[in-house]
Amino acid sequence: MRTLPSATLVARYDSHERVTGLLLPHLFQRRPYWQPQVMSEAAVKHRLDRKLEATGLRDQAGQPLNYTPHDF
Repeated sequence: MRTLPSATLVARYDSHERVTGLLLPHLFQRRPYWQPQVMSEAAVKHRLDRKLEATGLRDQAGQPLNYTPHDF
């Protein structure tokens, strides 16, 4: 039986509540050094915007597509 890779469990700091949450398999993670971290919403939004702009896809009004981390 083949073992599938799993998401690393990471705790996320909530700056609004000022608490660190439980270890969870967050979708958007990065590993800047040796320890994985949850990406900030702003960082995910920035990367989504760059990738969508690179595709050249537009909505019906001719505007670039706009996704947010919440869409995932």
